Amino acid sequence: MLWILTILQDGMLLAAAPVPSEVKGAYWLLLLVCGLFVAVFALTLLLIRSLRRYRQTYMTSPHKPTPNEDIWQKHRLPEGWEKQIEPDQPDKDKPC
Repeated sequence: MLWILTILQDGMLLAAAPVPSEVKGAYWLLLLVCGLFVAVFALTLLLIRSLRRYRQTYMTSPHKPTPNEDIWQKHRLPEGWEKQIEPDQPDKDKPC
């Protein structure tokens, strides 16, 4: 239940009375209108952001592909690595 409070400047309570139903309806209407404004504002921001992201993603020209003819150069073994490796000699002391 809503109450109208009348308070003086020094902080003392002067009077308290219940709010009439007409005023309650006006408060609820004001609350509803403010909520609708906030919702419309949030949806507008969401729409603007999503449209901007859509244009950046789908409306731009496609990017050039990365040149990949020698992309694994850093991960290759040096030339002649087969000749540098000596075959493993099994230990004669340890059985397999």
